[in-house]
Amino acid sequence: MAYLSPEVVRLYNCEEPLLRLLRPKSVFTSNSTATKVTLQLQSPEIIATNIFCERSQNPLDEINGAANSATFPLNVQLPQVARSGELLYPFFEGMSESELHFSIHRGGFSDASEMETLLYAEMVKAEDMLQVYKESLRMPNDTPLDAVQQPIDRLFHSRLVHNTRLRESYGESVCLGEETLSMSEFLRAPWKVSGKIYPSLGELFSTAADVLHPQSEQYLSCPIAFGLGDAHGGNVMIADQIGQNGSREILYVDYENAGFHPVLLDLAKPFYNDVFFDTLYMDVLPNVPETRCKIEGGYIDVQFTPDVDSLSQAVFEIKRRYILRPLFEHALSLGWNLENNIPLLSNALFVCATLTRNYSNNATALVRNTATGIVLTGAVDMDRFYAGLDTLGPAT
Repeated sequence: MAYLSPEVVRLYNCEEPLLRLLRPKSVFTSNSTATKVTLQLQSPEIIATNIFCERSQNPLDEINGAANSATFPLNVQLPQVARSGELLYPFFEGMSESELHFSIHRGGFSDASEMETLLYAEMVKAEDMLQVYKESLRMPNDTPLDAVQQPIDRLFHSRLVHNTRLRESYGESVCLGEETLSMSEFLRAPWKVSGKIYPSLGELFSTAADVLHPQSEQYLSCPIAFGLGDAHGGNVMIADQIGQNGSREILYVDYENAGFHPVLLDLAKPFYNDVFFDTLYMDVLPNVPETRCKIEGGYIDVQFTPDVDSLSQAVFEIKRRYILRPLFEHALSLGWNLENNIPLLSNALFVCATLTRNYSNNATALVRNTATGIVLTGAVDMDRFYAGLDTLGPAT
């Protein structure tokens, strides 16, 4: 657990000589603006101190989430609050797991050391999260949740209310390549994915809103645990330098969604963003697979062949072997069958696929992610969950 000294914060507030460098907006995070600041001082104690300055949309949740995360065996930082309202952290020299994943793609999967480092980060994350889940897992009636105040809900249920997130991204019409539909047509049309018929998005969003509602049976019956809420690769930092023990430091950042919530909700974002990285970011990645879409017989008809690389399959295997399976076994040993709550996970994954990123300028990415989410949303037990993953490629 790292934090800036009071003296550094005082000097920052006094506007001592500063060198500010606005960090480019990353496609891997969208809820804050970050700046790298260097305090340029000639003093015995502080010669040059690099500071990570963040303007968060939810600063109080970020502060509370960091403090709560620090009570568990997670490598986190505690923010200090500047007079300007910015949150100040020690600057971490490294890159995010997602940035590394992107670099691997750009290099044509030719750098074995980069892939090894990414899988190392996934293993550390799996071990850390599983340990925290085991330490904190309990039933909701042991620690009643205030449904209104769960930060993680803004990643799921809040995005579904009145189709707010969808309309913010696409307005009143949606381009599907050669076809453009009004928003009402887009929501009413049933889908056909690789020959299989599915309900309309309007029906699926309505079902997801019911399942993910903080007072739903699925939500309230799922064991809760402490989690970061948004621990996908974009919020996992990997140190540039290799330590004396031959490994790299892994740092978790972005704590505004951390807290006690249904444990399967905590799994959703890192699962989709990391396992389906190629799909989620296909609008910015090179060499994306072909996806065909047409409007025929009243259906939005999508055809694609799963094209999953071995790295994504390895990421899935780590999550399956070192988080999902042992977590389900541990919960069962306590008398709780998490398989009863698979609909909570599958609907959360559907939201991750459809409402995480804005694809208004890339119809192929919109169609591919929506189709992926639709396939995932139908799972009601582990067999169907893995069958959906097998259809999409990661579990092949």
